[in-house]
Amino acid sequence: MRGHLAILAGASALFIAAPARAAVVVSKQPTSNMSCSAGVCAPTAAKAVLNVSLLETLLASGNITISTGGAEASDIIFDASLTWASGNTLTLDAYRSLTIDYPVSVSGAGGVTILTNDGGTGGALSFPGKGSIGFLGLTNALSIDGATYKLENTIAGMASDIAANSSGNYALAAPYNAKSDPVYTASPIPTTFSGTFEGLGNAILHVRIRDKTDEFVGFFAFIDAGRVNDLKILDANVVAIQGSEVGILTGNLEGAISGIVTSGSVQADNGEVGGVTGGACGQNIYTSQSSATVNITTSGMAGGLVGYECAGGAIQTSFATGAVTTASGWAGGLVGSIGEGSISNSYATGNATTNNGSCCQPAGSAGGLLGYGFESTVQDSYSTGTAAGGSGAYAGGLIGIIYDGGSFSADYWDTSTSANTISLGNPSGTVVATGLSATQFQAGLPHGFAKTLWRENASINGGLPYLLANPPAN
Repeated sequence: MRGHLAILAGASALFIAAPARAAVVVSKQPTSNMSCSAGVCAPTAAKAVLNVSLLETLLASGNITISTGGAEASDIIFDASLTWASGNTLTLDAYRSLTIDYPVSVSGAGGVTILTNDGGTGGALSFPGKGSIGFLGLTNALSIDGATYKLENTIAGMASDIAANSSGNYALAAPYNAKSDPVYTASPIPTTFSGTFEGLGNAILHVRIRDKTDEFVGFFAFIDAGRVNDLKILDANVVAIQGSEVGILTGNLEGAISGIVTSGSVQADNGEVGGVTGGACGQNIYTSQSSATVNITTSGMAGGLVGYECAGGAIQTSFATGAVTTASGWAGGLVGSIGEGSISNSYATGNATTNNGSCCQPAGSAGGLLGYGFESTVQDSYSTGTAAGGSGAYAGGLIGIIYDGGSFSADYWDTSTSANTISLGNPSGTVVATGLSATQFQAGLPHGFAKTLWRENASINGGLPYLLANPPAN
């Protein structure tokens, strides 16, 4: 043990793949600029590498803490898969952020302790790409920023535990395949949830819901002042007959979500329908770094990500790619309707269609990004899908209808792919976005898009702008 822990690898000749920012990177590259002693590995320079095989060897012998050292590196990044079978604990102590790009697997009795913003601010725990943390069972220990989490590995277990304590802290210990589960006739988690659920980058697959009676329909029926992070719900199918708020993650969100990924389909007879959440209302209601590839069919208002956002809710650094169709209502590639809420640094690529314009006041509408906006804010965002409306409906490349004003800046729509010639559907003459051809989009980031948030790469997202913190799946 001491032979391994006494390693001091600071020679610059070994620093083959330095991270782009001040960070400790766990990778397959040789250890560099790291000092490991007495169970603690800390950087000796702002850019450091800890070899993953060395880390596995250390964990076989004792508890290990990886620290950013505060004044040295800011973040911890996992750029390689890690597995250990001992009963030892790995502590990840980040001055700012912890980013896990590859699987971390606790295949024995060991535990994980995570600290973010330990001295810094603005950091987060995130699982982009293939990143996840998985545990052998439910008795492993998990602590995040001082809170202890109860591990879950089945939907039935989640439902039972949340029913007993709806304000607790829970985490998904491993992926769960619901293909063998019966079709759920109500939301799998029917209890109003006010705690924290951490998905750890793991996925719940093949959930099927056929709800004929309930008002709120989704995996979680209602998230009220709760928080759900880093959870994937993939290849889901949700059908709601009477539901007024319907989504794959939740019917109604009055809390915050981050790092949510959904895919599948939603069919609802009416109401507010979204690929992630049906409704999202209230001050400090945030949807961030989330995405949906969900085809939606309804006769109400519908958005690829969120059906209806209101009363100060905010959508940030998120995107949707599914097709949205409503028989008579407001349809948006990202959001169906916003009332006094906002969208920023987000995009949509799916088509939005409303078939009847006489449904609503002022009218049915479709927008590549937003169907209907009332005193809404949209900035640094774009859409590429076609917005189409039937008889009496309005359709715009970015927004279908704006009613009673709003605020818009650095917004764009793709004139090559959308087939829409105007940015705003209602005939007010207002220009809320700039039309760019696909070639213009691919030539560089549009004016106003911050390079700290956006990138372009010919092999990612069709060469269109994508979000650094929320890249599309490969």
